[in-house]
Amino acid sequence: MTYDREYYLRNRERWKEYSSRPKVRERHREIANRSNARAKAEILRAYGSKCVCCGETREAFLTVDHANGDGKQHRSKVGGSGFPIYRAIKKEGYSPDKYRILCMNCNWATRYGKPCPHKLGPTRLEAN
Repeated sequence: MTYDREYYLRNRERWKEYSSRPKVRERHREIANRSNARAKAEILRAYGSKCVCCGETREAFLTVDHANGDGKQHRSKVGGSGFPIYRAIKKEGYSPDKYRILCMNCNWATRYGKPCPHKLGPTRLEAN
C-alpha cells in the first residue's frame, strides 16, 4: 500500500472535510477536465483528427465511435464514457478495426446500424 493511500485511510474524515470545500472541488474538476481534454486530443490524433464520414475537423464536434456497434457494452465494461474509454483505447493499442472518429451528427445518425445520411446522397430539399 502506498503512503498516500495509508495517509488517506488514517485521516479519512479530515480528508472528506477538506475535499468537500467548494474551491477544492472546483480545482479537482479543472484538473480532471484538462486531463480528459489531453486524453481526447491524443485519441483524435491517433485516428486522424477528422470525421471519417463527412470530414469535420473541429475537435468540439468529434467523438470516438465503436465501429462494431458495441459501445454500450464497452462503456459498462470500462466504467463509463470519456476518460475510461480513452484509457481503454490507448491500452488496446489504438485498434483501427474497433474504433473510428465521427462527428456527433454522423455518430447519432448511425446509431442502431443505420447508414449515415452523408452516404445516402442529397435530400429532397437539397436536390431542389
